[in-house]
Amino acid sequence: MRRVLRVILVALLGLPVLVVTAPAAHACSCARTTPASLLRAADLVAEVRVQTTRSDGGRVVHRADVWRAWKGPTGPSLEVRTAKNGAACGMHLEPGRRYVLIATGSEEQGWQVGSCGGTFPYDEGGSLVTWEDVVAEYGVGTVTEAASDEVSTHDLLPDAAAEAAPWVILSAVLVALAMTGLGLGLWSVRVRRRGR
Repeated sequence: MRRVLRVILVALLGLPVLVVTAPAAHACSCARTTPASLLRAADLVAEVRVQTTRSDGGRVVHRADVWRAWKGPTGPSLEVRTAKNGAACGMHLEPGRRYVLIATGSEEQGWQVGSCGGTFPYDEGGSLVTWEDVVAEYGVGTVTEAASDEVSTHDLLPDAAAEAAPWVILSAVLVALAMTGLGLGLWSVRVRRRGR
């Protein structure tokens, strides 16, 4: 019995030492902000398809083809860097997948993205910034040659919608005129019947 009590006493005395000497846990913590402020603070906003990924020390470098550009200088492709792990606010970008990059930096210094910057998968939308936020801030953007060879009209919905807008407006005007004519016709029939 004494032996059990000694083990318990040693464990209880040793516990504070373990707690005090344990390394601090670090996690990525994003400041509260709005989509508009993230987009305005960005140096680059572009839709890209990640082609390759390689490790570079504590960072990951992604090579990507630019499909659509909204803000910042873009060539046909670019390199974007992020921290290797999520605790340092790094992002996992999958080769072959499309993203809307919201990056800081420059072509000379390199583009940087992180989990707090608003970058999101093209087909999922984002938690900080959405597709609608980007279009509201910058319009439909400029589609590049890399995209025009590989995407369908559905993939370019914002551009297709912009081109279809005059037809939608014309259709709405014609429907309104038809409804007005129908209303006037019914009104005149009603007036004639009352006059009899």
